Amino acid sequence: MRRFKPDPAGDRRLVEGCLRGEDFAWDNFIRRFSPLIFWAAQKRLKRWSIDLPWDEIDEIRQNLFLRIYEKCALKGLKKKERVAVWLALVTCNEVATYLRKNKYLRRPTPSHKILYSESAAISPKVSVLLEDALAALPHRERLIIKLKFMEKYSYRQISELIRIPIGTVAISLMRGKSKLRKELKKRGMEGSLK
Repeated sequence: MRRFKPDPAGDRRLVEGCLRGEDFAWDNFIRRFSPLIFWAAQKRLKRWSIDLPWDEIDEIRQNLFLRIYEKCALKGLKKKERVAVWLALVTCNEVATYLRKNKYLRRPTPSHKILYSESAAISPKVSVLLEDALAALPHRERLIIKLKFMEKYSYRQISELIRIPIGTVAISLMRGKSKLRKELKKRGMEGSLK
């Protein structure tokens, strides 16, 4: 399989051709972005320490292209030249969906294992309370906490991913942790966040 090389102007023309319904554009779209999707899927699988055979990764790729085609998902792209970035992110979601459907993943890593020390004995009830407390946070703060503590992203990676300054990431993380402590206290849970 050939390597993926960025070409924003060409990608824009390709997406526009797909939106016009040109069959050759869809064929070229699939041919062009298949290496990127394989790379993004393998990277996500490696992060979760899951080794899938090539045919299952190919099934993820096919499902993704089919979903994009059936739902006309390319219409929602504001910056058509950034379709490669969008595809890489969507591939990660497609991998997670595939793994859940095929029982590779039961649930995401419980938050208590990331936010609390490993030595503490945590019951399933406490785990549910922690998930509820996280759900009570504003979207941005919840997202940043999950990216930082569950996905192990750096401040810079979070900043680039959600397109906000690094200082805003730090402040949002600090505020989110403070609000999470208050939410946990409301629920009768007191403990120290890492």
